[in-house]
Amino acid sequence: MKLMIMGYGRHGKDTFCEESGIDYVSSSRFAVEPIVFPALAPAYGYKNLDECYEDRANHRADWHELIKKYNTPDKARLAREIFGKYDIYCGIRCKHEFLAAKEAGLFDLAIWVDAGDRLSNESLDSITVRPDHADIVIENNGSLAELEIKVRRVISAIKPREMLINESIVLDIVRRVMRESAENASENGEHEACENADRLLEIIEERVQPLFAPGAASLLHE
Repeated sequence: MKLMIMGYGRHGKDTFCEESGIDYVSSSRFAVEPIVFPALAPAYGYKNLDECYEDRANHRADWHELIKKYNTPDKARLAREIFGKYDIYCGIRCKHEFLAAKEAGLFDLAIWVDAGDRLSNESLDSITVRPDHADIVIENNGSLAELEIKVRRVISAIKPREMLINESIVLDIVRRVMRESAENASENGEHEACENADRLLEIIEERVQPLFAPGAASLLHE
């Protein structure tokens, strides 16, 4: 399950991702080294990546334009790189990049985290994705505890689907190996069938058991 988490700055995107327990990265953190720091360090005197990253709120328009340039002409470039390593892309800002990633099938669900009742929205010069681009909008206008409860509810609703996918993978593996075992038994006798039974146990240990271990969601995309 690949998730796209969106929202205005400081509205709770990263908190949502942290509470989800799913491997994630923010677009800003991912982009700072290869894209932003080399361009902005001379202008603003940043000495290292952390200084550049921590000052991003003061230069969101610059960040927006640099990432936009990086994604030209392939608007799904950054999303493809992020989803190649993580299950959550946190903080996409460009509508066209979002739509390109969606068209490419890079994510399964888009979630917008909104704290508009207590925080201001951002202008179009730094973010062009909007709540109506998301599949789900999570309101974050209450306490941190309330947001944590909402995150747990969303993730618990997603996890059963992953388990169904896992079960399908398991059954496919077992059926395939058992079919091969039966074919070999008829052709080569009982000894070959026993060898295939041993191989089935090895496959269960190598491929099936890890699907139900912590962090198993990433295995679905290998």
